[in-house]
Amino acid sequence: MGALVVFSVVCVVVDACFVEPDDVVLEVASIHANVRAPLVVAHLSDLHAGELGVRESRAIALLEAAHPDLVVVTGDVVDGGTLEPARAFFQKLHAPLGVLVVRGNWEHWRPPPDERAFYASVGAKLLVNEGLAIRDDVWVAGLEDESSATPDLAKALVGAPSTGMKIGLFHSPSFFDRASASFQFAFAGHTHGGQVRIPFMAPPWLPDGSGRFVSGFYTRGGSQMHVSRGIGTSIAPIRFACKPEVTVVTFVPAGP
Repeated sequence: MGALVVFSVVCVVVDACFVEPDDVVLEVASIHANVRAPLVVAHLSDLHAGELGVRESRAIALLEAAHPDLVVVTGDVVDGGTLEPARAFFQKLHAPLGVLVVRGNWEHWRPPPDERAFYASVGAKLLVNEGLAIRDDVWVAGLEDESSATPDLAKALVGAPSTGMKIGLFHSPSFFDRASASFQFAFAGHTHGGQVRIPFMAPPWLPDGSGRFVSGFYTRGGSQMHVSRGIGTSIAPIRFACKPEVTVVTFVPAGP
C-alpha cells in the first residue's frame, strides 16, 4: 500500500511539473450572435511568456490549424519589465482582422516600456479603454484590468454603432458582472482555471478579481463570457487537472 501511494504521488508530480504545463489543448465553441457572417475568434490569455518553447509552439500550431479571423489576447503577456520575451510568439500570430491585446495585472505591477510601439512592431494592437470596428457589424472594446487599474466602459464604446455585435476584452472576469449589459460577448482570463485543481472540488486558490468565475462559458442576462485557463503559469510553474488552452469561438448569424 505504501509503494502504491508513493507511485501515485510521483505520477502526480511528474504530470504537474513536466507534462501538463506544456499540454496545450484546443477548446472550440459555436455561438449564435448578431453578426451578418461567421466570425472566428481565437482567445489567448495569461501567456506569462518566456522563450518560444514547447508550450508556446503547441499553441501556435493549434492557432494555425484553426485559421481564426481575429486573435484576442486578454492580458498578462509577460511577468514584467519588458515585452521582448513575447516577441517571437507574437511574430507568429496572424489573422486577417488583426491581433488585439489588453493589459492584465502584471502589466500594471511591472509596467513594460513602449507597449504600443512593441505591439505595432509585431503586428498587434493594444487597446486601453478604447475600441474599434473590426467589421462593419462587429465592435471590439478593450478595457483596462479592474483588479489593477480603472476600466472605462464609456470611453471604450465611443464610436460604437447602435446595431451589430459588441465584444468586450478584459483581464479580470469579475468585471463581467458590471459590464455585461454593454456587450453581447466578452473574453477574460486571469484565473488560470485555478491552475492546480482537485477533481470534483472548487479550486483551492483563485487570484483577486476572479469573482465567481473559474473557467469556461458564463451567461448573465443576454450576454456571455469566456474565461480562459490561459497558456502560461503564475507563481509556480505547475498545472494539475487544468490544462492550458487555446479557445476558438465561431460566432454564426442568429438567423432571421
